[in-house]
Amino acid sequence: MGESESYGYSDNFAIRPANYRVRVQDTPAYGDKLYTVNNAPGGVTLASGYLYPLIALATMDGSDIKADRYTNLQAQELNVTLLFNDLGMILCDDSNDSDMIANSTFGGLFQDGELMGGSLVHHNVGNYTFHLEDINWTTVDQDSSGDLALGGCVRGSGTNTPDAKGRYGCNIATGAEANYDDIAMRFEPYEYNITNTGIVSIPSNKAYLYMGDINRSTEMGVILSADVIAQGMDGRQLTNYTVGCMANDVALDLNYLISTDRNMSFDRPSYDGIWTEDGKRYDFKRVISYNYFALNTVPVDNNESNLSRVIPVPREKFLDVKKGETHLDILYNINKDLNHPMNPVRVTFSDLNATSVDSASSMKGLDSFVPFAKANSGHFGSNNTKTFMYAKVAPYEENYGDVVGSSASTPIYVALYCGNMPQAWCDNMFAINPMDPSSGFAFGSGSFAQDGWYVARDHNSSPNQDGGVIAFVPDEPTTSVSPTVGNLPNFVDDPYVGRLETLRTETTHLLPREARITVNLDPWLLHHPIRSNGQPFWRLNFTDGNQGIITGIGETGNVLDVGGDTRSSGKIDW
Repeated sequence: MGESESYGYSDNFAIRPANYRVRVQDTPAYGDKLYTVNNAPGGVTLASGYLYPLIALATMDGSDIKADRYTNLQAQELNVTLLFNDLGMILCDDSNDSDMIANSTFGGLFQDGELMGGSLVHHNVGNYTFHLEDINWTTVDQDSSGDLALGGCVRGSGTNTPDAKGRYGCNIATGAEANYDDIAMRFEPYEYNITNTGIVSIPSNKAYLYMGDINRSTEMGVILSADVIAQGMDGRQLTNYTVGCMANDVALDLNYLISTDRNMSFDRPSYDGIWTEDGKRYDFKRVISYNYFALNTVPVDNNESNLSRVIPVPREKFLDVKKGETHLDILYNINKDLNHPMNPVRVTFSDLNATSVDSASSMKGLDSFVPFAKANSGHFGSNNTKTFMYAKVAPYEENYGDVVGSSASTPIYVALYCGNMPQAWCDNMFAINPMDPSSGFAFGSGSFAQDGWYVARDHNSSPNQDGGVIAFVPDEPTTSVSPTVGNLPNFVDDPYVGRLETLRTETTHLLPREARITVNLDPWLLHHPIRSNGQPFWRLNFTDGNQGIITGIGETGNVLDVGGDTRSSGKIDW
């Protein structure tokens, strides 16, 4: 090329920044707390749905001095991507890389080398790599035909080391040079929504229920139900929060108020044990079912002794098909001692809270903020007060002695216990509905205490109600009880309410004949002051009346007193 030919020649070329310096921090409300910078090791854990300000500079080579003239005109000039890292988690619902420009989860444009209005947010959980890149700034240096050999820079590269032709990478990018790295980001839940809460006492869903050993039966107790949903700050369900992907262990806490006979106090937020008057400790027991497994197939948590104990939700209970949620049913009852009666205990189940230490993230000015339940979630609402009562089915007498004839009246009754306490306290605890003073008492009017026992006049022995007699078991085949179990009237329907006055024991054997009848009951109705199995029974001796002086109940059920025993029978005072 001669001198005249070179006159007026020009070459378009670009001078690009060398790197990006990126900082993730919080808002001024939290003191602009710095969480990470892209030359720090280890990455950062962030909360889903939480908007993080980004401070970024396009820098000069070898320093963090900004490149003053580097400016974007529109967001599409940048490639901002969260690259998904499966790290062996192959069952994630969403394992796609996130184009943050297309998804509007990245905000800001560079002006004179500084990102203005920069922000970042992501709406799921997972492990990602944050990558920032500009492939457009050096377009003028790239061959218009796409020939990589003819370009003035190395296309598709952000290297700051020249190649054999003296060309640098065309792109400005994080991760292209040491100390200006991509940022490893792990996203965790912002909170847990505890929803679809419910409370029901089984089997009859009254405001009161009977104490019982759930190792023997899961058909009597209080069931608390709830869904636990992992959410972002904006309320979106986090579909990657599953056992096959990113779920962690969650701990639930039960808030409650409890009323016991200790100091005659009501509605305390905690307690130091439940004790009988003779010093026997009672405990709460529970069964926890996840995702609708039948309660009677789940092992009882026999270590449970206090309502305040954490309710675990292991990560494996967040099933992949549920995409970020799980369901719980928690059955509670007070473990009944069959020999030592207990005064009523009332519990108001207030709400559930949730925490997950393993899901802590950097937010709200803290490097490790543990997520908890969404505000105003987890409440059980109305009808959340339940009274646990000690109940028994018992005969009028255990030992009827001699009975003239082959048939005798042998009534049974249902009773509730409240002993050595002021009548007003017992009345309060026995209220059919504690929230409605006009609801009446479970023992009804006209019933008097005898050694702390009250006739249970609200007891419904219909199927799937309060329980009842399973079988009358005579000790020999010529003795029977009528009506038979299948034809028994309902306790609540008997004219005497709470009792079965029409019950009779009969024998077809030649007289005299001794008989003993044991009563098989639903386990929550068992009680006996001596027998370890709690089964009630009665004994009688059928006689033809020729055995001499007798005391007993005859055909009409009347006591025969022919110079007989005048000691107290200890039966309930009607």
